Amino acid sequence: MSAIAEEIEMTREEKQITEILTEASGRERAVSVAAISRSTGINERRVRQIVKHLIERHQFPIGSTTTVPSGYYIITDNEERIMVRKSLLRRAFSILKRASVYDKAGWVGAITGQLELELEKEGLNSGRHI
Repeated sequence: MSAIAEEIEMTREEKQITEILTEASGRERAVSVAAISRSTGINERRVRQIVKHLIERHQFPIGSTTTVPSGYYIITDNEERIMVRKSLLRRAFSILKRASVYDKAGWVGAITGQLELELEKEGLNSGRHI
């Protein structure tokens, strides 16, 4: 196990994933979620949750890529860090653009208006707009 994994207390699942990713240092050695799942017996959704937790809570330098080889890896240099950061910012911007449609689209008013009427019928609308 790497020095990174030994510095903080982790669950068994976190340790399993950390050990696999420690072997995947550098973008060119990325390991797919499916491969991590097969190696650990942890389902793919849970693998993603654990990786998110390792990054956000434990501040592990884990990067991800969708190009071949796709998957997770340990960031080894500033160039990889910058690439991961730019990718995250592009995805965040895309999600925010998509979310803004739900405020601007013509169908939004019809949905929220109907919901407000239903809340009024139930006596749950305090006069605030949704």
